Amino acid sequence: YAGSFYAFAIWIGFGVLQIVEWLNTLKMPRVVAVGIATIASLVLVPGIMAQQNWDDHDRSECTIARDLAYNYLNSCEPNAIIFTNGDNDTFPLWYAQEVEGCRPDVRICNLSYLQTDWYCDQMFRKAYDSEPLPSRFTHEQYSGDRDVIYLLDQGKGRINLETAMQFIASDDPRTKSIPNYGERICYVPAKQFYLDVDKEQVKKCNVVSKCYEDRIQEKMNIDLNGKSVIIKNELMVLDMLIKSNWERPMYYAVTVGSENYVGLNKYFVLSGLAYRIAPVTGVSVDNEKMYDNVMNKFRWGFYNKPGIYLDENKTRMASNLRNNLGRLATSLLIQAAQNDSLKDECRKRALEVLDKTQLEIPHSVVPHNYFSLPIAQGYYELAETEKAREVVRDFARENWQELNYFMSLDGEKLVTSIGDIERGIAIYNEILKSVNSYNDKELIDELNGQYQPLITKAENMFYR
Repeated sequence: YAGSFYAFAIWIGFGVLQIVEWLNTLKMPRVVAVGIATIASLVLVPGIMAQQNWDDHDRSECTIARDLAYNYLNSCEPNAIIFTNGDNDTFPLWYAQEVEGCRPDVRICNLSYLQTDWYCDQMFRKAYDSEPLPSRFTHEQYSGDRDVIYLLDQGKGRINLETAMQFIASDDPRTKSIPNYGERICYVPAKQFYLDVDKEQVKKCNVVSKCYEDRIQEKMNIDLNGKSVIIKNELMVLDMLIKSNWERPMYYAVTVGSENYVGLNKYFVLSGLAYRIAPVTGVSVDNEKMYDNVMNKFRWGFYNKPGIYLDENKTRMASNLRNNLGRLATSLLIQAAQNDSLKDECRKRALEVLDKTQLEIPHSVVPHNYFSLPIAQGYYELAETEKAREVVRDFARENWQELNYFMSLDGEKLVTSIGDIERGIAIYNEILKSVNSYNDKELIDELNGQYQPLITKAENMFYR
């Protein structure tokens, strides 16, 4: 138990004793008083807790975790590998596979666990409909001294990643020793790598939609200049990239932190709630695949159910989801501007995505924030001015309320809130900049009328 539970137990005991003392004033026998106090505590304490906390602990109709897990898995192509890292992007996916049988062909690979030998053992065995993950390393090798691989730049420049992996996998003593260094050390003599790409194999495996096939590169440059070591899970990811030969689609969940990307993020292509590793440049979103996933495969409705309590994690994930949908709409609009033959279809799809975002993640449930600006910008681009104004007004109102609150403080509280006030003003300027770029003078005048008294007050307080 956490220490807090011991503290709770002490105060519960004090409470029971106090009730006993009150009952003793009624001149009843102490044993009766203790019995009544105990029964009263057993009834009242859980009763009060239930009455006060039921609404924000009731999960009977809350399917957010399950449905998001479904969406993560259905962002992936068949027989894919999806790298996760934390609890919230791993455990619900396990549930979806284990209990509901969702996408048993996808291998969920948690990067935190991939640092351990026992988890590597699991990953290199068949599970459900998923084949073992591809790797050249044997159990003896990855459970030995390859937990940490040192990156030592020996002036060789950028070397072939396959050559680097062969060097690391070798048991030749010459690959584990450095002149004037007494100990055995596992290292690779470079910090920059490249991976040769078979463009025909990439096309054959449908790594990206056909409209992006002209963006496929002959070589992937992988830079690790900022790192002095790579650890076991990073080694395994780089090895899988080679051994998969593009036949196993490889994805990072969108919630995996950038510190886990091993220099691959320049080759990330968004497909929903996952980034696919693809040897292309100039493509950040696969419009065709992500549109199909979002509009035809994903589960929706989990954020706008009446009475569902949204804690910080659920709200943050909603903002993440809204941000990615905004990226899809923006990418579709860019494609429309670049390709006349697809212009009308792409603009139509962009509007559908924006409307879907507003319907499934409404402001009334998840208030708009900075990441909502692409939604408004998309509506402006599509000449849906009133829809754009609705998003901007909702966001501006949220920001104004926060700014007004911080400005209402005084004394030490006001001093400690200066950063929040400056942030609110900066956000307002970004809102103005966005609206001004579409020459919406009517809304600009409205926003200035709303904000100017606060801006003037802030200037008088801090800049006089």
